[in-house]
Amino acid sequence: MTGNYKITYKKGKLTVRKSIKVKVTLKVKHGAWNDSKSKSRTVTLTEYEGDSLKLAAKQIPAVGNKPAKGYKAGSWNKKPGIKTSLKKNTTYTYTYAKKPEPKPQEPTKKEKDKAALDAGFKATWNGADVTVEFGKVSGATAYDVYASYCGEKFALYDTVSGGKVTVKKLKGRKLDASKTVKVCVAARDGKKQLARTITAHGASPANKYTNAKQVAISGKPFKVEKGKTIRIRAKLVPVNGKKPILPDHHVPQFRYATGNRHIATVDKNGKVTGKGKGTCAIYVYAANGMAAQATVTVN
Repeated sequence: MTGNYKITYKKGKLTVRKSIKVKVTLKVKHGAWNDSKSKSRTVTLTEYEGDSLKLAAKQIPAVGNKPAKGYKAGSWNKKPGIKTSLKKNTTYTYTYAKKPEPKPQEPTKKEKDKAALDAGFKATWNGADVTVEFGKVSGATAYDVYASYCGEKFALYDTVSGGKVTVKKLKGRKLDASKTVKVCVAARDGKKQLARTITAHGASPANKYTNAKQVAISGKPFKVEKGKTIRIRAKLVPVNGKKPILPDHHVPQFRYATGNRHIATVDKNGKVTGKGKGTCAIYVYAANGMAAQATVTVN
C-alpha cells in the first residue's frame, strides 16, 4: 500500500483513510484584489477520506475595491465560503462589472435655438434686392433682421414674425449693386434674445465677385475617438463659375459650428475634437450663409 494514509484503531476496529486533496483556484477579471494584485491564487486543501474540505476565511482574498478603468464592483460566479464543503477541484472567479455607457449630453437650449435659426439661413441677391431666409426658433415671438453694407455698422432693417425678409433699401436708397451687403437675424422672446445667426455677406450679380450656391463636404461619414481629432474639409460651388468667390477679407470662406459641444467641438479651421460618446452635427457655412451639415460620431 503506497501513498499517504491515516490509520486509527478504536474499540478494536482498525480504520485506514487515504489522504485527499482539492485544488481551489481564485481568479479576478477586469480589476484586482483589494491588495492591488491581480494574479490568480491557488489553495490546496488536504484532508483524509471522510473529512470535510473547506476554505479558511484568510484563504479567500478580499475583492471589489480595485476595478479597472470603466468597471465597477462585480460578483463571483459562485461565492467561496468557509462553510462550503469541497469534493473536487474548484475555480472561483470574481468579475468586475462594466460601467454603463453615459448617455450623451443633450445640446443646450442655446445651441438648439441657434441651430434652428441657422437652418436655411442665407442671403441671396434676386435682381436688385437681397432675400434673407432663416429658420424658426421655438418660443420666439419676433425676429430682428439687421442689414448694412460690408464695412459699416449693422442697423435694424425690419422686425418680422419669421421666415423671410427682402432687403430693398439701405439708408433710404435702393441697394448699391457694386457693394457687398451683410445681414444677420436675431430671434427673441419679448426683449430676451434667444439666438443670433452668423453674419452673411452677399455679392450682387453686378459685383466682380460671386457667391457660393453650395457647400460640398468630402470624406463623409466622420468618426473620431474621444480625445482625438479629425478635420472636415469642404469646397464651395460658385453661382458664377467665371468669377472668384467673395474673398476672405469680408469673412472667412468657411465658418464652423457644432450642434453639441458635449460630443464634439470644432475650431475655425474645421478641426473637430471628440469630447464624449455620441453623434452630433457640425455645420460648415459659406460667406453668404449657405451651409452644409456633417454628422460626426464620437466613439
